Formats: sequence, C-alpha cells, structure tokens
Amino acid sequence: MDNSRIRAHPFLDGKHVAESKLPAAFPVYGGVIEVAMSSHGIKRCHYRPLDGQPPQLTPDPASAEGRSARFGTRHPGLSGAIAIGSVLLVIGGSGQE
Repeated sequence: MDNSRIRAHPFLDGKHVAESKLPAAFPVYGGVIEVAMSSHGIKRCHYRPLDGQPPQLTPDPASAEGRSARFGTRHPGLSGAIAIGSVLLVIGGSGQE
C-alpha cells in the first residue's frame, strides 16, 4: 500500500489546522497527537500528554469509525454476528487457492 499520498488533517473547533504525511505527530496543548496507518486502516491515533496517562479518544460521529462504534453500541448482538460472519468469510476464503 502506498501511504505517501495518505495524509492526516487535524481540526480544531471545526477548522482545519494542519496537514501531514503519515505517520504524523501534531503538537497540541499539553502533549502530542500521533497518527499512523496500517494496510487495513488507522493503526494508531493517540493523544500523548507530556505528563500522565493518555485518555481514550473517541472518533468523530460522522466518520466511518464513529458510525461503526455507534452501531456496535446500539446493536451489540447484530454487531457481534457481523464480526463472526466476517471472520468465517476470511477463514473460508483463505483456504481456496
């Protein structure tokens, strides 16, 4: 996968404030936000404070990650069934070559 064209775009109060190739580190008040991609999507998006334990970040509700998290919270049974079905498809597909 060519990550050279994938960029991180942080926003502050709804305004675009920076842009960087990945992996990226954006200095923010009290720490830094680190972003990295894997071949399957976002690998890491962490806030690293200068002191103390990093808090859990929540995805933007309008993003794919936010919609997925909301779906999992609202429909945990269906979300689990989809996850199991996905794993079975991957396992079943990997044996056919």
